[in-house]
Amino acid sequence: MLKYNINITDTNYRSHLVNSQAEGILCLTSYKDNLIINNLGKNIELSKLKIKNRQCKLKKNAIYDFSFFSTLDEESQFDMDMHALLIKDKYLFALNHYGIIRIFNLKQNLHPEYLLRFASDTEHTCIINRQLLTSSSSVYGINDSPTTGLIVSNPLITQSYLEKNFMNLNEMFTNIYQLDYFTILNNLGKINIIANNRELNLLALANDTTFLVYAYNEKPFFKLKNLVCSFKINYLVKNICFIDNHLLISGYESKKSEKSYDDIFKYNQELNTHIQLYSLNGENIWSRCENSTIAWGFGGKPITYDQKNQVIYLVLRNSTLKMLDFRNGQVIGLNSPTTITEENFGTANLNLYQNHLICTFNRANYRLFHYNFD
Repeated sequence: MLKYNINITDTNYRSHLVNSQAEGILCLTSYKDNLIINNLGKNIELSKLKIKNRQCKLKKNAIYDFSFFSTLDEESQFDMDMHALLIKDKYLFALNHYGIIRIFNLKQNLHPEYLLRFASDTEHTCIINRQLLTSSSSVYGINDSPTTGLIVSNPLITQSYLEKNFMNLNEMFTNIYQLDYFTILNNLGKINIIANNRELNLLALANDTTFLVYAYNEKPFFKLKNLVCSFKINYLVKNICFIDNHLLISGYESKKSEKSYDDIFKYNQELNTHIQLYSLNGENIWSRCENSTIAWGFGGKPITYDQKNQVIYLVLRNSTLKMLDFRNGQVIGLNSPTTITEENFGTANLNLYQNHLICTFNRANYRLFHYNFD
């Protein structure tokens, strides 16, 4: 039986911002040999992860902690709550809860060159060619109207955009340049999740009842082509992973008692989690149902795939790790460390970074969890 250990390190969360945000991290990505971390309510951090003798440490390169609402509690929390950190060439697109996009030139550290206003409170976003695509918006805590269908932005990073200084940081928040967008597939109602396969030009998405895969053209502009496959689902899809010619999809059975985002992680209840592998023609290869406290939640990703070892990792709310065989979905035995507690760390984001398995939680303080194996 394989044994693993957890090494935990603090991030560089210190900030000029003072608010009542619960301490945690959810959104993170990587750029070359750096991690980009959103310390909720505090900052965006660019740091290099150094791992030596199975001990990890973050070496800070840059911090961004400017808010348009620095004197307001909830507003500054939402302003520094990133729902997407996307990399396009040398640019970082940091999309927050309000739909503000800060565009950073990563060759010049963390100083935003451009500011845009886009759709607010979206959960899953990707860039195809020069357009943003995102799931429907929910507008939690915002006066905007919710949307249905797939949100598609007008092209960005055009020459005219680059020539225009959208906003001086001293100007009012309301003067940020509007990135216009339109919606398609409105007949599907609220789209909960999207995922993009750039190699095959395939877009996967799901609403409450149906999973669909479309082929698309990306040039000169994004356009859907034919429907590749679709099938019914009886759970809320929260994670999609394209693996060669397969789709690994997973999510949980939503409970009607959930009335707010807090309800998803407030109680450490067990949820029926479904994990399924499909071919691209919609054939179900295997299915598994896990009744456990897998760390689901808005914007979370508690499941990830290790292509090198052909295993699927799952993390629970107390940071316990589980492992499945990709070929058949069977559980692989793991010995957890004695330091595991029953504490509820909330929603997880589990990632493989340079062959290292790392995780953040939105209610586990400003800490990075690094899993290593004996």
